[in-house]
Amino acid sequence: FQTNIESRIRFAYTKVGSQTFDFMLVPFFDTGKIYDRLAIDFVDYQSSYGAGLRVVWNKATIIYLDYGK
Repeated sequence: FQTNIESRIRFAYTKVGSQTFDFMLVPFFDTGKIYDRLAIDFVDYQSSYGAGLRVVWNKATIIYLDYGK
């Protein structure tokens, strides 16, 4: 089981010729647990946090770099 919360903050936009680029900062928080049977409990979850950079190219291609701790 895994869940993720993130906030996508667009901080820049540019157009080069007919190409458009959006730049986003993405802080995130992840938590999850691996189960080996169907009994699900809510203890001993592992969590991490971090941030990422997204470059959205023409709204169709997304290049991203994430760092988590």
